[in-house]
Amino acid sequence: MFYNYKNYFSVVLQAAVDASYKLIAIDVGGYGKQSDGGTFQASRLYQALMDNTLKLPEPALLPQSDVIAPYVFVADEAYPLLTFLMKPYSGSNLPLSQECFNKRLSR
Repeated sequence: MFYNYKNYFSVVLQAAVDASYKLIAIDVGGYGKQSDGGTFQASRLYQALMDNTLKLPEPALLPQSDVIAPYVFVADEAYPLLTFLMKPYSGSNLPLSQECFNKRLSR
């Protein structure tokens, strides 16, 4: 166990839900000193995504569009940039289009 700066033992829980808020993956047990991205990369969900055994749907047309887009997980900036993870742009003084993207992604 990791004793954090708030004088508590820390254990990390990460979970993924589908579009209906149904839990599809839960990982408990990462130590609090490990980053979110590091905990994710040590999880079975990450391994299943890397091995392509999770059976995500194939990329599909966006509604009322001719743009084909993959299915992705939304993550925060601590996670690695991967084809199946959508995360916000990092940095400050971002162009307006990137600021708008970040705001909409975090809703």
